[in-house]
Amino acid sequence: MEARDVFLLEGIIDLCDRIASTIVRNNGDLQRFTEDLDFQEVCAFRVIQVGELVNSLSQNLKDAYPDIPWHAIIGFRNILTHDYGKIDVERMWNTVNDDIPELRDFCAKQIGKE
Repeated sequence: MEARDVFLLEGIIDLCDRIASTIVRNNGDLQRFTEDLDFQEVCAFRVIQVGELVNSLSQNLKDAYPDIPWHAIIGFRNILTHDYGKIDVERMWNTVNDDIPELRDFCAKQIGKE
């Protein structure tokens, strides 16, 4: 694996951990998330950052793991960035609670930080 990919995967792990910490700190539940714009924005910003790092991963790494929805991750980043006012809050909630932990686990396994 390229050194740059390791660096990027470490960054993704850090952002995923920050998202998880934000959820815990806010006693995360969907109702609270729906009502708290700051909570939503912090999570959205970090998901955007994750998308940026995923976009920068080498094509070799992405090709080696076709089961990871790389295009969907980058696509969701684009939606958050360009159509922020139209974000489906429940979709964002599901992303930060389901998809982000899975991505974190994948990244950790790749660099031996399970």
